[in-house]
Amino acid sequence: DAVAAGLEALERAPAVHADAAALAGCWGLVVALGFAPALHRCAACGTAVDGALAFSAPLGGALCPTHRRGAAHLSKLSPKDRDALSALLVGELPDPALDARHARAHRRLLLAFVRHHLAEDRPLPAMAFWDAQSWNAASS
Repeated sequence: DAVAAGLEALERAPAVHADAAALAGCWGLVVALGFAPALHRCAACGTAVDGALAFSAPLGGALCPTHRRGAAHLSKLSPKDRDALSALLVGELPDPALDARHARAHRRLLLAFVRHHLAEDRPLPAMAFWDAQSWNAASS
């Protein structure tokens, strides 16, 4: 169901939202498999977090100030980027639309998360290609 929903959303998405629709579809698969990242609570201890996030793909998402100290591979998400990721996780398109720079950042975040949690740190050539080449009508 998650694959079908993602493909349908990608087909219906206007060109300006193609990258976001692809991201939402991929995150939908991650969520359906039970690997949704933590965004509102620390992935390590469950403490509520808000505002800008320290996001650790290997540790499963947002980290509180205590757990982000010394954590490797942290991504910093502004409140706007956190809101965009929240929308993508539930299959919605972020508002405002992701610009090219933010779409690339979200692809890298997804790739790091999937590589660690689903691919056991093996390379993922198709996702690496997508990271290097944005999703658009010419690439589909």
